[in-house]
Amino acid sequence: TVSPAADERRLVLYTSLLLPWANGQATLLGKKKPTSLVRYAVSESLKQRVKDAENVMLLHEAADRFAKLLNNRQRDSLPASSSSSPGAGSTMGVGSDSGSPTSSSAPSSPLAEAAASLSAASTMSRRAEAGLALRLAGPLWRAGVLVAIVNDITDSLPSPPPNAEDANESDDEDPLEAGLPTISDMAQLSSEMRASALFAALVKWMDEEGLLGSTVSIHKAVVGNPGMAAWEMVPVFDGNMVRDWVLPSLPKGPAMRDVMEAQILWQMDHRDVYAAVAELQLQQRAAALEGRSVRSAEQRAPANQVEELCCSYLRSRFPEFAQPANGTGPAGDAGAEAGARPKGKARKVTKEKVP
Repeated sequence: TVSPAADERRLVLYTSLLLPWANGQATLLGKKKPTSLVRYAVSESLKQRVKDAENVMLLHEAADRFAKLLNNRQRDSLPASSSSSPGAGSTMGVGSDSGSPTSSSAPSSPLAEAAASLSAASTMSRRAEAGLALRLAGPLWRAGVLVAIVNDITDSLPSPPPNAEDANESDDEDPLEAGLPTISDMAQLSSEMRASALFAALVKWMDEEGLLGSTVSIHKAVVGNPGMAAWEMVPVFDGNMVRDWVLPSLPKGPAMRDVMEAQILWQMDHRDVYAAVAELQLQQRAAALEGRSVRSAEQRAPANQVEELCCSYLRSRFPEFAQPANGTGPAGDAGAEAGARPKGKARKVTKEKVP
């Protein structure tokens, strides 16, 4: 069997090798639809598994997203992250667009303040972009970062001078200077150091934002605060809960997908919200292992502050689905109470016999 580390290293090598053809497509003989050059090269030419071809294509996309996180900012100076956690200090990495209020007075409810700021946001923050990139790569996020570094280095290298091979084969080279690095070697070393430093700062920032859980900072698990990695987090409400009482008029189909994606963005967008959701879902996991549930099956209302804020966000984000299907009133407390009647058999009505 191949160890996970060796398998991941093999994927990094394949992905880096096929970077020039990442977006290439071609139509094979006898086929009508174009196929990915990367998929064909990995599965047909290299005779690897179809899963490997899919992972190579996934790493190409993940590396591109990680690179865009740096390209969207000044690459020569990474600003400090705007975190709302007190005492967090400055963090090296890409700053978040959805920072906490800068008022000197502490808010009465940091989680509520964070949720309110997200409701008014119209563009995706850098933090949410990083979370989605990590969710795409999943446990292979390290491989995605390595491929992004390789791509950054190759893009920044200068073009070789004409007749470079002939110049290297010249017999007139001074033996004393033969072991000294050339300008090209220095440029390559500078590119490697720069790319490594930039993406190391990016990983450090994502770790400080809690998006990596305890996969990098093992001490978080030791001290009892492991957090949760972005790819392990699930929406606060599942599809049944959304259609039962959060958005009772929501139809099945693409609209449901939009709601679930909106939940994920809401959870990823701010550190306080993310931390609260992670803590709640870790409690739910622990309860499931013990054979119990944090919420009863009959409960049709928010059970905690996280669910309350998420419910309010979804109803403000999708107001057209917040009304009950029968139109009797808003999908709020009254709607929850109306829908809280236990489901059971209808009462049997008996007719009196006429003598």
